[in-house]
Amino acid sequence: MTLSGLEVWERFSFLGMQAILVLYFADTVARGGMGMEPGTAASVSAAYGTLVYLVSVAGGWLADRILGSYRAVLYGGILIACGHYAMAVPTDTMTWVGLGLISAGTGLLKPNVATMVGKLYRTDDERRDAGFALYYMGINIGAFLGPLVTGWLGDHASWHWGFSAAAFGMTLGLIQYVLGRRHLAGRKHSAEFALAPAPMRRAVRLIAVGAVVVAAVATALALAGWLTMDRFVDLLTLISVIAPVVYFVVMFRSPRVTSEERGRLRPYVVLFLASVVFNFILFQAYSTMMLLASTNARTEIFGFHFPASWYASALGAFEVA
Repeated sequence: MTLSGLEVWERFSFLGMQAILVLYFADTVARGGMGMEPGTAASVSAAYGTLVYLVSVAGGWLADRILGSYRAVLYGGILIACGHYAMAVPTDTMTWVGLGLISAGTGLLKPNVATMVGKLYRTDDERRDAGFALYYMGINIGAFLGPLVTGWLGDHASWHWGFSAAAFGMTLGLIQYVLGRRHLAGRKHSAEFALAPAPMRRAVRLIAVGAVVVAAVATALALAGWLTMDRFVDLLTLISVIAPVVYFVVMFRSPRVTSEERGRLRPYVVLFLASVVFNFILFQAYSTMMLLASTNARTEIFGFHFPASWYASALGAFEVA
């Protein structure tokens, strides 16, 4: 219940914000948007989603080696909430700061909260599948409700009021997570496969230095006019293709991977590729399909007018049904 409740509010905030993000990018400055061309708005929205999933790889490693699952999810939720609160401030700068914080926070939370669900059950426990079914039900309840609330506020108040609702939802999720922590497996503060003290200090220094260097280089390139938005999107796209290839090569060639484990990896590659195709289609719902809905779809039924972003709630509704 604790983890499912957290996911209700995390998905409420994340997908509620995602449903109006591309519309906010493409809306005119006079109406409170950022005035991007529709194609650029869709590309930037997709790049943001790509960054979230790329950071999840680092988030899983940090939980395993340094933070532990409980703290990784807690810190991730705090970063997500701070990111949404930043986006509630009506300036372009705070929008980019907010998206960066949400990407980092979701990268910590997303892979580790599902791991914590798995820790509640033994592998052979018959309740395990039912537990994950309830957990994913929570995800889809949040995915259904989020766009309804943020979309209504974005359409009738301002986009930043919609982002404020996402911040409020994530805050409720954090409160429930902290209050229900005594029921969680894996709530200990130490990481399950923690690094020894000396390697951990080196890893922390390397992460800190690397973050500073990347930020400095990106800032310098942006100021020099080379790192444009289109080039940033292209760079993330290239990294998103190369990263999983490198990841699989490392896993297949690592001497620490047994022959039995390699045998399990081979069919997983097929599942991975199928998942790529599925998600390639699915996440159009929060970018190109939102733009299509805002200009070419009916937003009125029986005389009731609704925001175009409400179409994003259909995904969660069908899953729940």
